[in-house]
Amino acid sequence: MRKYRYSNLWKTITFGYLIIIAYFSLKTPSPEVASYGISDKLLHFLAYLFAAFFFSLVIKKKYLSLIFIFLSFYGYSMELLQEQIGNRYYELEDQWANMAGAFGGCILSLIDRINLFQKIENYIGKSSSP
Repeated sequence: MRKYRYSNLWKTITFGYLIIIAYFSLKTPSPEVASYGISDKLLHFLAYLFAAFFFSLVIKKKYLSLIFIFLSFYGYSMELLQEQIGNRYYELEDQWANMAGAFGGCILSLIDRINLFQKIENYIGKSSSP
């Protein structure tokens, strides 16, 4: 984990992203998404890919396996909650897509040159200097 000037902001955004995932996972499905031809599994994969990637930026890389386990459990919990709420149903394929995305995000985070938060901070620093 790198030291960020806006560390608390990045942590808030990262955990806020989990709330966004929960909202879209538990709300009634939108027919517009199906009409765009976007695969539901692709959306699951991308959501958890970005979640794992963001978590890896604010948590030490030595905890990547815990990030993967946490996000896998979180995805599983969302699937179970969908079943309980009744507006959706549990799909094993969704769970696999969640886990594949979380795994992919952890792998992506190992590429040290991809540090989105640091790039944003550098950009903010350059634009705010006189």
